[in-house]
Amino acid sequence: MTHPEPTVSGLVALPSGKSIFVQKYDAIPHDDPDIPIIFIHGFLGSTDMYLNIVPHLSNRTRILYDLEGHGSTPLPTTSPLTPASMAQVTHDLLTLYGYTRADVVAHSGGSFVALQFAQGFPGEVRKLVLLGPPEIPVNKDLVLGAARGLRVGSLEDRVPLFVDALGSRARDDPAILSRIRSEILLQDKDRAASTIEALSAFECAEGWGERGIEAVVVAGKQDTMATTENCAKLATRLGARLVEMDTGHSFTIEDPETTVKVLRDILG
Repeated sequence: MTHPEPTVSGLVALPSGKSIFVQKYDAIPHDDPDIPIIFIHGFLGSTDMYLNIVPHLSNRTRILYDLEGHGSTPLPTTSPLTPASMAQVTHDLLTLYGYTRADVVAHSGGSFVALQFAQGFPGEVRKLVLLGPPEIPVNKDLVLGAARGLRVGSLEDRVPLFVDALGSRARDDPAILSRIRSEILLQDKDRAASTIEALSAFECAEGWGERGIEAVVVAGKQDTMATTENCAKLATRLGARLVEMDTGHSFTIEDPETTVKVLRDILG
């Protein structure tokens, strides 16, 4: 399928003064209410990781954005970067485009932002889908260690870690390997490290069953970064449903067709 052209693509100024790189795809007109889907990528990722699946969810408005310090979005210059401030960006984007509620899809470390958004603005989240979320409660030493490794090493050093987390079929696919590598090398390592350091402070609240949010945790059976065991523990904590896919950590790149099917089944 040919990728549709986004109606918005570039840096967008928020009322806070922050500039955020956004790609927005409008829904094909239909009779049902348009509840947008907000996509949040993971560490060392960008909006590019969702481009394989965007064309296949055209009944919904899709809002993709680069986290601060990742891709084409700069770090903030006038305020500290925190889990709450990053969740505020999600809220501000939703408000900017005239919506009061959305479904949220997040991958890997982006799950921290999605969960913080759902905790801070529970009325704005209808469904929450976490693809390969990290261990929660946050292993702060592990997350900060990843940021330190990024600062003292190189982006090229990170590539094998992501390749090792792919499923067996994907590790033998040159196109997927090239895609993973190019996504990582796109980043500025020090800016990305700042984002990871900030999100190491995320704390998952209790009482998720009281929020009225339908949550689903998607685990890759071959994922070594977000193991099925840890995903199952998080699903229990959130009162969420656990769905398994036969992939590694990079769902949308390894198996976009099944990812689309899973999202359609969850989001409707």
